[in-house]
Amino acid sequence: RGATERRRIISFEMWILFHMENVIKVLVFSLSSFAFLFLVTKILGKKQIAELSFIDYVLGISIGSIAAEWSTETEQPFYHYIIALTIYGALSLILDLLERKQPFRKFLKGEELTIIEDGEFNYENLKKSKLDVEDVLGMAREKNIFDIEDIAYALFETTGKLSILPKSAKRPTVIEDIDVKEAPASLTDYVVINGKPQYQVIRELKMTVETVFEKLDIKSKRDLNNILVASYDTEKKDFLVHRK
Repeated sequence: RGATERRRIISFEMWILFHMENVIKVLVFSLSSFAFLFLVTKILGKKQIAELSFIDYVLGISIGSIAAEWSTETEQPFYHYIIALTIYGALSLILDLLERKQPFRKFLKGEELTIIEDGEFNYENLKKSKLDVEDVLGMAREKNIFDIEDIAYALFETTGKLSILPKSAKRPTVIEDIDVKEAPASLTDYVVINGKPQYQVIRELKMTVETVFEKLDIKSKRDLNNILVASYDTEKKDFLVHRK
């Protein structure tokens, strides 16, 4: 009976050691796959999701799937996954370079299609785009256009977006239309963000922290905790403060 009990204890300890080993492997593989995937994406560069082509989308899913399997697969050699990720990363980089060459760009990315011209649908291009009329109407409404007659051109881009040029009479009025001089656009000077002074901005404004405190009616840094954001208007020579 004592021997049986010892065998059970030994079996239980071996079971714990085996599973602990797998847990450690999964932890190490997860961290290493994330690090390698981060390195690959840094090399390939960043694109907004809406700007991904079909090829980018497929390669992204494939690379993510390989990285996920690498995280949990404890039997296969880890270098198999490194090789696979490197191949997919190289393919993505090569295709990205080829897309910059005019002969390959049209084949790899396709071309934009004119869906609407002067308020009329181009039915042939509508069929090529695999869109239906309701899709186009919905995409137009997203751009605040509710009448097809108001559209001069609607282009279906290779990214899957619909670009719309309204007719002249339906375009929003801009400053140039009413011949009014407008000051050039400039970035907002935030001197305090989330209770923390922005020292570089303060220096660029040729101010001191003490001056900012005086203008904001603050006696110590502790009082900054009540300020969510504070900006300086160079024209009005005044601060705009948003408190928590």
